[in-house]
Amino acid sequence: MASIQPKFEFDDRFSEPEAKGTPWDGAVRVLKESELYWITTVRRQGKPHVTPMVGVWSDGAMYFCTGPGE
Repeated sequence: MASIQPKFEFDDRFSEPEAKGTPWDGAVRVLKESELYWITTVRRQGKPHVTPMVGVWSDGAMYFCTGPGE
């Protein structure tokens, strides 16, 4: 299964005018080769939460799992 290239645009409030996106093929290569990923979410109170997780890139998608209460 081929991966779908996402569409993106930069938010001028957080990017330099000359910023360019990482080519998708390069991002996929890093995802495939990595064994540990940093997952970032936002809690209900609006606070960010970052945690390392083991994951797998398979069939063009990223998979990771957490506990039932997460």
